[in-house]
Formats: sequence, structure tokens, C-alpha cells
Amino acid sequence: MEANYWTRVTNSRLGRRRLLLATGGGAAAAAFLAACGGSDSGGSSTASGKSKDTSGLLTDLVDDSKNVQRGGSNKFFLNADQQNLDPMFTSLPNQAVTNMVYTQFFYYPGGHLQANDGTIAGDGAESWEWSPDHMQVTLHLSQKSHFGMEPNVPGVNGRIPDAADVLYSWDRFRAQATRRSDVAYEVNPDAPVVSMASPDPKTVVVKLSAPYGIFEHMMTNTQAGSFFIMPKEAGDPNVLDVRRSQLGAGPWQFSNYETSVKMTYHRNPGFGQDTRGLGQLPYMDEHVIAIVPEYATQLAAFKDGQLYSMPVRGEDQLAIKKDQPALEMIALLTASSSNRWFFGALPESPFKDARVRRAWSMAVDRDLFIDVTYNVSEFEKLGLPMERKWDAAIRNTAWDGWYMDPKGADWAPFHKHDIAGAKKLLAAAGFANGMDDNLRYTATGYPDTYNKGIERISAMVPDAGFRMKVNTVNFNTEWRPQLADARGQFEGVSVIVDSGTAEPSNYLYAHYNAKGSLNHGFDPDGLNRKNPDGSVRGDPMMNDLTTKARLEPDVNKRKEIVSQIIKYEAQMMYFLPDAGGATAFDLAWPAYRGRQVWQGTTSRGVSHNWLDRNKAPFKV
Repeated sequence: MEANYWTRVTNSRLGRRRLLLATGGGAAAAAFLAACGGSDSGGSSTASGKSKDTSGLLTDLVDDSKNVQRGGSNKFFLNADQQNLDPMFTSLPNQAVTNMVYTQFFYYPGGHLQANDGTIAGDGAESWEWSPDHMQVTLHLSQKSHFGMEPNVPGVNGRIPDAADVLYSWDRFRAQATRRSDVAYEVNPDAPVVSMASPDPKTVVVKLSAPYGIFEHMMTNTQAGSFFIMPKEAGDPNVLDVRRSQLGAGPWQFSNYETSVKMTYHRNPGFGQDTRGLGQLPYMDEHVIAIVPEYATQLAAFKDGQLYSMPVRGEDQLAIKKDQPALEMIALLTASSSNRWFFGALPESPFKDARVRRAWSMAVDRDLFIDVTYNVSEFEKLGLPMERKWDAAIRNTAWDGWYMDPKGADWAPFHKHDIAGAKKLLAAAGFANGMDDNLRYTATGYPDTYNKGIERISAMVPDAGFRMKVNTVNFNTEWRPQLADARGQFEGVSVIVDSGTAEPSNYLYAHYNAKGSLNHGFDPDGLNRKNPDGSVRGDPMMNDLTTKARLEPDVNKRKEIVSQIIKYEAQMMYFLPDAGGATAFDLAWPAYRGRQVWQGTTSRGVSHNWLDRNKAPFKV
């Protein structure tokens, strides 16, 4: 990777801009717009001051489910094989398929044609009530929920999940789940659930360690490794081995997995607990997920109509739209890179010093990263309205009212791109001539955007004096045990695709509390302090604030605590996002309907999407 990568990128981009100016006000843009039936007129603003689309490229976001056509087979992809289908084991490839098959007590219905605001509804539990002291919740299990009909497991198929299934699932979760420390009191005394019991097959009583203000959200962590309702028969792997198969009460049922070829799911005919009045879901009969590791192969299949939708890179979207004008392009809210950078805390790791982490942050040109990653300038030239946002401890994709923009904020001086300032910080930390260290990240298991983000940040930081030896390592044998799960007990830097929960205070607890399931080990003075049991002690300020946030029932007070955490992390730089994001665009074939109608919904993967066989690629 060349140190002058970004110089070349910047010069190339400036060259393209000069070319547009030299050829009569944007001939290249005009040619593309003409090919797509658009206009090359200048941008304009609405009364609110925000730019509006003048490109002619966008399709309006509408809900046309009144015209739904049931049946058909959806075509999608994953870029890696499954390591393990166990819903209580955290792994990126099994995230989406876990939510398709399994249910939790609650779910997020999502925002209808708008962002999710965090509204909770019943899923495995159809209703619930609290004790006066808020230390106990009684859950009444849904009688509209049914386990799927595939695979064939006698005594399970089609029956209603009962309290015995829930109690089995809880016992399994607290004993072995990846995310158990966020919820199970016996694992972590800061966690909420002391016990679950059942007075009858339709009722579960949950006793809490404290009156947690966000209990429902804490139990609606949609990441694999969390609490999901499983059939009690999974206790015998000879009957149901959930590492290699799936059986839940969600909208989809697992049918077949051909390693390195495809995964096949069929609609669960007994799924009936959706609360949104959409009728029997899913609308489609089948969901086929091809295993396609290479981005170029994914792109070719999408262009040919073999895949109906695809998260196309920002820099490729215009070219794909030009090659296939029939594709529909929908503007989304701002997107964000999911990469997060974490640092070694061992005595020999320079990154144990906050000044080194701050210098790393100041070496990142966030505006340039966002511009190139999301193709911002090119979209704007074509008349597409673009919004840019920097990320902090809470990414810009958080629920409305929780995100805080660090750009130009007095509480975020180390987010500013300042190479001279970064060098001064390194010198103060004892590295006046720069420093050498290792950057290790996984070679497989994550999407193409993971590698792109790493390449771009790694090419920026040498300007400040970071000389990183870059190595890709095996996901299972080195990256996960020695880096991702090592709680900071390594030297150097690594990168993970972020996961977590939707509720902001719960998200921050998982990442920044020393007992959180996604904490990567750090302390404020770099001494790598340990508790008597050998666990990392963490940052007392972070431990205190994140615990208080989860206990606070008042939303506005909880937001204030969250803002304190965001500002403190802007000083400590423990767990850095790539940079930020910008307005994103979703490309799909016109036949693929219902996309982005319900935003931020959970446990309902593609169930409310449907296929219009009168549109491309079925009919051209």
C-alpha cells in the first residue's frame, strides 16, 4: 500500500473536476444525465434550505403493498460461508439469517417510510406487565407464534413455543451465549436478569437485579449471540443441532445449506405474530442466499438480474445505473461505515497512551474519506442532494435525537484533521520520529467495505508518522482469539465490523463498560489494570456512566448521560469509527418491492418484500 495513495486519489478527483469545468460546465455529467433521462440544470433548494434532487435519477420511496403479489423466490447473497448457525454465537455471516428464523420477546416494528424511532412491540411475548417496584415483569407468550415446519423435528414442527422453550433458551444463553454478560446477572452483577420462571406454559416471570429503564430494549438485541427463543429439543444435538441447522418461530424456516453454494429458506406457514397489520407474512415463498465471496462477481450477477438487490459501493453506483437504467435508485438517510478500530493495551503497545490514539484520529481526513467512500462530489455534480456526517461514539445512523456531530464541536478537538497537531502529540508521547507497529485484521468473513475502509485509513495515517506493518490473519485461529476477543491484551491495532444494539445506552454499555460483551479492554492511564479474577478493570468513568444510562428510565435524562459518554470518548479515543458517512442510495431491480418501506425493523428479514412479476428483470 503506497503512502501517497490519498495524494493520488485527491489529484485524480481534482483532475476530474477541472475536466468538467473545462468542457462547458460539466459535459461528462450532462452526458450521463442524458443517458438516464435527467437534467443538467443547477441545484436548487427547498424552503427549508435543503437541496432537492434535480438529477432525475431517483425513484420516490412509496408503499405500494396494496398491490402485493404473493409467492416467488427472492435472490440475494452472502459473501462468506457460515462458521456456525447457532443463534447464540456471534459471527457476522449468521447475523441476517438468525433474525430471519428466530424470535425474541420483543421486536422493533420499524419506521414506516421513515427512520426507526425505537418503538417496541411484542413478538414472542404478546403482552407484559410490570410490578409496582419495576423489579419484575410478567410476560404472556404469543399464541399466534409457531415453530417452522422445516427441518423435520418430531414434536416441534408447527407447535406454539411455550414457557419450557423459553426457560431452556435462557439456561442455554446464560451458560454459553457470546453476549450473556450484557443481560445475565450471574455472569455480570451489572446485568438485569436474575432469573426466569414459569407459573404455567403460557407465562414467564422475569426477576431483575434493579429497576432497569430499558429492559425491553436490552432483550431486543438483534445480533447473533443474544437471547433468542429456541425449541427445548435443541438440548439434544442428536435431535436438533443448531450449529448446523435452524428452527425457530420467525417468518422464515431453514431448508438447506450447500457449503460455498447457497442457503435456502421457505416461508414459515405458522408465522402469525406480526403487529403491523400487513397480513400473513412473508409475502414471498422462498429466499435463496447464494454464497458469492467476490465483489466483482456479486456486481455482475446483480447487473444480469440474478440478484434482485445489492449494497453497491458508492463509487460504483452511477456506473451501474448507467449500464442498467432500469434499476431503481432510492435515496436513504445517511449511511455509516461499520468499521471500528481498537488498540492494544499491553505495556509494549504505544496505543495504551491516549495521546497516540488522539494522534491517530487527527491523522484521518474524515471529509476526504466520506467524499471518496460515498462518492459525494460526483453525486452532487449530478444534482443529487447529499448530507455528510462525522461519526463519534454513537454513529450518525443512531435513532433520531441521540446522535451528536463531532465536526467543529468544542468537545471533539481530536476529530479534526491536523497532521501537525498529530505529530506534536506523538512527540509528546515519546515518538518524535514517528512510530512502528502492527496492524492486523482478518482476511475473510467480512464484507468488501471492511477492506476498503482499512485501506483508506491505513493510507492516511503515515502522514502523521504511523509506520504500520499490515498483515491479514486467519479469522478463527488468530484474529478472534488474539485480537477481537483479547480485551486489549495485544500490541498494535486491529479493526472489527461493529455490532451492537439499537438502543444507544445499551450499545454504549456493550462497547465501553469493562463488563460489556463487546468491550476491547482499555483504561484511562494505560496501566492495563486487572481485577483479582484477571479481568480488565476498564475505565471507571465509562463503567459508571454506562451503568447509570441503562438504569435511567427517563429518556431525556438518559440522553444526557449518553452525551457525557460521547464527549468523554472524544477525548479518550478507545474505539474509533472509520470517519462518518453521507447520504446513501439503494439500488434494486423494479420487481423487488417493499424495500425501505419499513426502516429499522427487526426479526422480519425480507418478510415484507415482494416481487412484481410485471417489472424488470422479469419483464423488460
